Amino acid sequence: MDAATRQILAFHVGDRNGQSAYALWQKVPAVYQEHVVFYTDQYAVYMGIIPPARHQAITKLARKTNHIGATKYFICHYNLTKCAALPK
Repeated sequence: MDAATRQILAFHVGDRNGQSAYALWQKVPAVYQEHVVFYTDQYAVYMGIIPPARHQAITKLARKTNHIGATKYFICHYNLTKCAALPK
């Protein structure tokens, strides 16, 4: 996610393994790969995929990921979209 715009840059669905990490990295736009720092958990596969100059592993206590909130937001948006499409 871009810190300024809050836009999601890329996503990949898969196992948390090196192959999936690589697939995700390949989906990140080149301008981001070359110019920004990526903050991840301390999972070892990221160290082999994200260049050290672009990678900062942070502790669980420092992370601000809220998967439940993101899922709820998606569901609300999805339901509102579907509701708006219902016949009146």
